[in-house]
Amino acid sequence: MLKIILILCLLFNDSMAQVYDQRKVDEEIMLIIYNELIAPKVDDKDREPDWNEIQNSLNRYGSPGNEIGLRSRAFYYFNTKQYVDFAIHMSSYFEKYKNTLNDPIQLNNFAFEVFKHLAKKRYLKSALRWTEAAIAMIPGQLPHLLDTKANLLYKIGNRKEAIRTQLEAIALAKSGTFVAMVPELENVLQKMQSGNPTW
Repeated sequence: MLKIILILCLLFNDSMAQVYDQRKVDEEIMLIIYNELIAPKVDDKDREPDWNEIQNSLNRYGSPGNEIGLRSRAFYYFNTKQYVDFAIHMSSYFEKYKNTLNDPIQLNNFAFEVFKHLAKKRYLKSALRWTEAAIAMIPGQLPHLLDTKANLLYKIGNRKEAIRTQLEAIALAKSGTFVAMVPELENVLQKMQSGNPTW
């Protein structure tokens, strides 16, 4: 049944895209692929999926197959708390599909987990790009996105810019509905100013 649905989706993809938004069509195809081909292979908690085998089986579904394969692998590592593998595969997914990502909160949460659990600058710099993309989606609206950016900058070693960014986060929190965050943000700022770890 899956093959018939996917064949129809892929055959009529151009026709469907004329009626529906192409991204929505791709997301529906990815949902079918995930449910039918990926989920059964990642549900076994006792062993890690063979991601090369999974990705090879998805190649015939073109861009939606490749995208859901990369996304599923990154999310698997996140959910199993394998943060190095998560950072590596999320970076690949982000670089290839950043124009399709539309959830700034999720991107920021991913970046914050990398900040909390990893120390290598290459992973922190990748997470910084995710947070900057999240901020660009909704600029000047959520102070915790700026807080994540500031923490990443600080852990990378860019203390001056980190302090400046944390001050922006505090000012934004004070000016909006996030006043309750101010003490926590100020505590982080104090640690940065004193040269103490924020993680």
